Amino acid sequence: MRRVTRQDFRDLYEPVPKELADDIHAALAPLPERRQGKMKRKFTGLLIAAVLLALSAAGIAAAKLNLFSDMTDSANPIVPLEGAENLIETNLGSVENEWATVTVEQAAYDGQGVNVLARITPKRPEEYALFNSWMMDRGDMYDVSWEPDEVETGTQESNIIEGGVKIVNENGAQAYYEAGKEVAIPEGREAAMAAGCMIYREDGKLYYTYQDVIRVKGRKDGKRIVGFDMGLRSTSNDPAQDASFDGIGGDAEEQSDGSVLVWFDGIAERPLSDEIELELTVWIWPNGEEDPSGEVLETIAFKLKKSEAERVARYVPEDGGMIGDHVKVREVNVSFTKVRAYLTVDYDYEEQPDEVMGVWLHPYDGEGNPIHTGSGGCYGPDEGEQLGFYRQQDEMQSFDAIPDVIVLEAKVIDGDPLGRVACRLAEGE
Repeated sequence: MRRVTRQDFRDLYEPVPKELADDIHAALAPLPERRQGKMKRKFTGLLIAAVLLALSAAGIAAAKLNLFSDMTDSANPIVPLEGAENLIETNLGSVENEWATVTVEQAAYDGQGVNVLARITPKRPEEYALFNSWMMDRGDMYDVSWEPDEVETGTQESNIIEGGVKIVNENGAQAYYEAGKEVAIPEGREAAMAAGCMIYREDGKLYYTYQDVIRVKGRKDGKRIVGFDMGLRSTSNDPAQDASFDGIGGDAEEQSDGSVLVWFDGIAERPLSDEIELELTVWIWPNGEEDPSGEVLETIAFKLKKSEAERVARYVPEDGGMIGDHVKVREVNVSFTKVRAYLTVDYDYEEQPDEVMGVWLHPYDGEGNPIHTGSGGCYGPDEGEQLGFYRQQDEMQSFDAIPDVIVLEAKVIDGDPLGRVACRLAEGE
């Protein structure tokens, strides 16, 4: 298995074909909730439809009220503890041009995760509206249409199935490979769905079978659409922080005055330094998202300090850590902050022929109640730091008092639970 990060899920599209809904929902139910955003498109195959269905089922609340609402407005909310509001820093910088004013209104950093709330305000809201088709809910204000999503020019590769998938679409050549073997490309979407193929050909062009792309034609109130996007990254000289926040994503919502609030929520793989340096980059397309000519680029640099020390706890599994006969939990570590907790589980796992997608370890409290988790990922033995065992990392609900027991349930991602093991707080922790 490889690490699944927020960046992977910023590559997603809509919608989910109805024919796949029931089966995919059942298969994806065990996965942690992910959020959707935008970056340069890549090929992600069937996982696109599957995760979008999970997102659709969970829902992203339309009304966002504060910095942490990206975490709390979900089917399985992670709620910051009392006092988290004291971590919030305000008025961290702004920039403006002839089209808009951008301000970093709020941000918080707890040593491993960062939350940022920015606002972009049009200079002439009576003439045009700022819009990002991936971050924002189109609602009833926009005229839209769904169209088949054409495969990009070039070679696209993914490990969505065992052995990998490859699409060639360049220099007049078109080919499709699964597990290294060439597969005939179906003619038409119906044939592709019947064959379970991830692409199809129509009028000489290649399209993705399980995804469409939305086209925004205009606004019903006649306002001109000005496209925008934002990205947040670490600019620290510390190598450990250079790529620390995996795929930090954003959700956005238009306000009554025409401004747009944008929420960013990112998590590092490990605790970082007491202060981080960040840069918010803003792109504006005066002629809309479909026409990048005349792009306007602005940046805002700012720093965030960690306001308090995290509480770190180590847990030791009972009964040798065995769950079933092929999952063994080695150790559990949790870092608790006011905003959220960060769960790390090290375990051994013998892959089984009927467990193609592997397993996921879900946390419960000592009473058997599920502990809410959010974004997460998993490294295989030979990936990442090449530890020789699996390492799963999740953001998790935090607690005022460190729990004495955390119970882990191993569940086949596309199947049934394998069992549970209790992990007790190590002595002296």
